[in-house]
Amino acid sequence: MTVKLGDIVKQKADYALNPSNTKMLLGSGVFMAFYRNCGGTVLQE
Repeated sequence: MTVKLGDIVKQKADYALNPSNTKMLLGSGVFMAFYRNCGGTVLQE
């Protein structure tokens, strides 16, 4: 594992871990950064 500091949506990686809240509700934090970056068009479970 490698830990990096910077803009998460600009990092080259095979995977990204999104520590969600206990209710599995998406809409802020890391999820929102990815959502805004992809224009909201690419979402997978």
